[in-house]
Amino acid sequence: MTIIYRMCGIASSNPSPIYQDNKYKLNELCLKSVITAFSDVKPKFIFLFDKCGVEYHKLLSDFPYEYEIVDANLGINGTMLEAYNIASELEDYVIFQECDYLYKGVIGKKYLRAMKELGIVSPYDHPNFYHAREYHREECRIKLVGDYHFRTCERNTMTWGCHTNIIKKHRDIFDRHGYLDGQVWYDLKAEGYDLWTPLPSFATHMVESCLAPGIDWKEQWNTA
Repeated sequence: MTIIYRMCGIASSNPSPIYQDNKYKLNELCLKSVITAFSDVKPKFIFLFDKCGVEYHKLLSDFPYEYEIVDANLGINGTMLEAYNIASELEDYVIFQECDYLYKGVIGKKYLRAMKELGIVSPYDHPNFYHAREYHREECRIKLVGDYHFRTCERNTMTWGCHTNIIKKHRDIFDRHGYLDGQVWYDLKAEGYDLWTPLPSFATHMVESCLAPGIDWKEQWNTA
């Protein structure tokens, strides 16, 4: 498994529940949770640094897995396109990881098995699935993969994973939409791919109004 990690040193316009004024600390917190989350599979990491200072190299000084750094500085869309470019050169299961996601527990093997059995898998059970009816239907499919439930959703953020064969086969779709997290999912659905997410969530986007439901995330970041 390879994780292509898009690291940005600029705070998001969507307020985070913690460290909104210190993106470095937020990135450090989230990366620490990712290290733990995938400790059972020990993936390779490819970091795409975008507008990151020299201190970010120090952040990885004792990183426990194989990794490489690409100082991309291409902006949000440019780094997404570069992530697709990197993935298209691999023959592997790959996760496209944004830097402001907090994971809970150790989930690497569960995530990898889900990608093998379901195809495209996001780690994030978005709260909008349950009330934003302009985007999400009430009905969904549910499957049990090992001992964990997964549900379908219409769309989600751009933190997700699949086998790189999907990226190669549908590179035109990914390049057309870049980092935009809307129409890309409808286009992939038209090609026969469902988007799946775990119940409960493996991770949450660290946006104050969009924390994944059913988990005490404050406890997670206070004890990380």
